[in-house]
Amino acid sequence: MTFYIMLGLITAFNLIGGFIAYFYLSKIKANQKAWEFFSGYLMIILALDLLIVHLINIKLMEFNLIYVASGFATGFLTLFVLMTLFHLISKKSEVDNIHNHKTFSILIFLLLGVHEVSEGFGISEIFFEGSRYIPLKLTLAPVTVLGLHEFPEGILLVLPFFLSKRIRTGFFALLTNQFIFIISALLLYFYFLQFYEPSIGEEAFLGTLPAGGIFFLGLHDLITAFKNPQKVEGFTKSVLVAASFSIFLIVSASLILTNARVEKIKQGETDYECSREFSIENCLE
Repeated sequence: MTFYIMLGLITAFNLIGGFIAYFYLSKIKANQKAWEFFSGYLMIILALDLLIVHLINIKLMEFNLIYVASGFATGFLTLFVLMTLFHLISKKSEVDNIHNHKTFSILIFLLLGVHEVSEGFGISEIFFEGSRYIPLKLTLAPVTVLGLHEFPEGILLVLPFFLSKRIRTGFFALLTNQFIFIISALLLYFYFLQFYEPSIGEEAFLGTLPAGGIFFLGLHDLITAFKNPQKVEGFTKSVLVAASFSIFLIVSASLILTNARVEKIKQGETDYECSREFSIENCLE
């Protein structure tokens, strides 16, 4: 039962993030440079969040940094090649206004789809390895923190669709993305993990692969924004400060939880297998 509740909570956070993005963005009238800056900023923050969480876990898992670096680099280089090809074959007008081109939206959708599969894998593995019977009261707080990071993911997924005024497509992408997460988690939980246990390095590579791609897209957006001679119009200082503070709180919460778990394990209070559970209390003897 706890497994299904957690799936529901994470899905709810992601969908709420998408709906917040819709109502939030629909109220702002900004020029193209402002949107490029905001989109790039958000993507870089999310990519660094994904990367830093894995770097913190290195202290515990004792796997080679090459797994994280290779996953991030693979995602980065893959998107670099794809975007280079896009610039070569596209017209100048499409390059200058990439948010209005479906290729950009598809890349974002595929990247976060890969991320949702890896996230579904991690969650199903946690519960498959013995935490299916953890009392709900011990899991609500950490699961809530886990769900919080779905806010920027939901916003990021719908952002390119909403910027190009394709609202229905954006909501379709948001719902499909969560469908990918739920189905991957259920299939892995009930079938795949009975026959295969991934190595720590494989998990690290898969988890950081989308981070590299998202980081490149964010960097691409920021570079495009700074190349554009337009002034940034439509975003007030209060909007940028509020967005920055909200993202900072979400990222900090996830990193603090991850680091606290690692420190407890380093002190010998629990072991690695228990570290894959969301509730440290359940592992302490």
